[in-house]
Amino acid sequence: MATIALVGATGNFGHKLLPILSSESSFAEIRSLSRHARSSPDLPKIKSVKVDFTDSTSLENALRGCDALINAMGTNLDHLSSKKALVDAAAKVGVKIYIPRCGSFPDHSLIASEFGVDPHVDSEFIRHPMWDTKKSHDTYAESKGLKVISI
Repeated sequence: MATIALVGATGNFGHKLLPILSSESSFAEIRSLSRHARSSPDLPKIKSVKVDFTDSTSLENALRGCDALINAMGTNLDHLSSKKALVDAAAKVGVKIYIPRCGSFPDHSLIASEFGVDPHVDSEFIRHPMWDTKKSHDTYAESKGLKVISI
């Protein structure tokens, strides 16, 4: 049975994933990684883990033993650095599958959902700085050895 890490479980997107993941019988544990310690008494298999996205040891300890990482991280604070730190920690501890979340312009002036656009397709509709950032993040995660499922 798999252990899944979910970042952003209380956000606009993540809160929809948490109960579904929790109800799946093939998942032994769902680790909800957050900057704040939270409990989920109503949901089975949920383990709330407080992490510091600027501390690699904190992230590595939280991700150790996880099979997959779903990133539903919000865009507050320095989310781009946090995403990179998350990928680095996941790769270091052997997470097998990574599902990323956000794309943005390189200057951070616009941030949008990553879901729904495949930046690896060469099309005039995809050629856009925001999707270049998404592709760059996917490529970075893949270079660390993670299997990336870009939805």
